Amino acid sequence: MWFKNIRAYRLTIPFALSPEQLAEQLGPREFQPCAKSQ
Repeated sequence: MWFKNIRAYRLTIPFALSPEQLAEQLGPREFQPCAKSQ
């Protein structure tokens, strides 16, 4: 399978967040599916 619009990012500094901290910060932006009227 080939990806048409793939973007790869390289982190230039060490990633300082633990998985728990990352989940806590991303929690308010959790995916919500669209309503049927949208």
